Amino acid sequence: MLSPKENALGCVECHARDGRLKNLGGFYLPGRDTSPFVEILELIVIIGTLVGVIAHAVMRYLAHKKTLTGGAA
Repeated sequence: MLSPKENALGCVECHARDGRLKNLGGFYLPGRDTSPFVEILELIVIIGTLVGVIAHAVMRYLAHKKTLTGGAA
């Protein structure tokens, strides 16, 4: 029961404060609702991911550099 592509809606049609789902309640809809807990949690996850990727890259660089200079692996 999908609409034809010419009748398809964009994300903002529903995921906006005044979107098609503005009167529905009982659930969190990204883009429509705000939750300080969810927003802080997503920021922590994003920062944690970036720190993890950067730390991993630095460790790989240092391990590779150590093998090039003849150090023990």
